[in-house]
Amino acid sequence: MVDARTKIFVIPADENNREDEKYGTMAVNDLNTMHSYPVEAYQISDRQTADILVLRGSFKGVTYENSMVVFLRKAASVDEKGEMKDKIYYFEDNQEKSAYIDYSEYPAAQSLDRGDVFRVSLEGEKVAGFEYLYDFDEEKWMLSKNPTDTSYQGSNRISCGYIAAYDGEIIRMSYEKDFDKNDVYSMEGYRAGAFSKILVSDEGGRISVRTALTTDIHPQDRVIFMLRSGTARQMILLQKAS
Repeated sequence: MVDARTKIFVIPADENNREDEKYGTMAVNDLNTMHSYPVEAYQISDRQTADILVLRGSFKGVTYENSMVVFLRKAASVDEKGEMKDKIYYFEDNQEKSAYIDYSEYPAAQSLDRGDVFRVSLEGEKVAGFEYLYDFDEEKWMLSKNPTDTSYQGSNRISCGYIAAYDGEIIRMSYEKDFDKNDVYSMEGYRAGAFSKILVSDEGGRISVRTALTTDIHPQDRVIFMLRSGTARQMILLQKAS
C-alpha cells in the first residue's frame, strides 16, 4: 500500500541503460488504477504502507485515460539533442500531433498506415505506451481480444460496430452489420454532440482524416466508440470507398 507520503522513483528496466530521461520521480496521484506497475517497496511502516517505491521501466503505458488517435504518417526528425530519431504523426483533438518513437520498444507501430487507429501515451515528446487498435486498410482489429467481447455494461471499454440509426441527435450502434432495423432502439445509443468525432474515409484511394461532422454520419458506416465511466468520450467513423 501507498499513501501521500510515499516517495516514488522510476528507473530503467535495463540497469545498463544510463540515459538520464529514463530516470524520474512520480507522485502517488500519478498512479493509475487501470495500469499495473512492476514495483519494489522499501521501508514498510506499521501501517503497511511503503515509504519508498521503485518502478522499473516505463511508468506510463496506455490506459483508458488515453484517447484513440488516427495515424497520418511517419518520418525521421532531429530531436532536441541533435540526433536523428523516428517520429510518428497522428490526428487527435482536431489537430495534427507528433511524437518521437523507438520502434525497438514498440515494433507493432512500424506497421502503421494512414488511417489506422491506435492509442498512445507520452513522456514529454516521446512515446511511452502504444496500443494498435484497428487496421483501416484491412478493416480488422489488431487486438488479441475484440473490444466488443467486453461486457456490454462495462464502464471503460471500446465498442466497435456499425451505425444502425441516426435521428439528428442520438447515434445507435449495432455490433453486427446485418441488423434488424426494427430493433435499433434496443441498441447502444449516444448523443451525437457529447463527444469528439474523427472521420477516416477512403476517397478513391486517398485516405482523408479530419474532424467528423454530424452530416458525415450514415447508416452502415463502421464506427468505434470509446467509453469512460460509462459515457461515450470519442467516436471514430470509418468510411470505405464503395
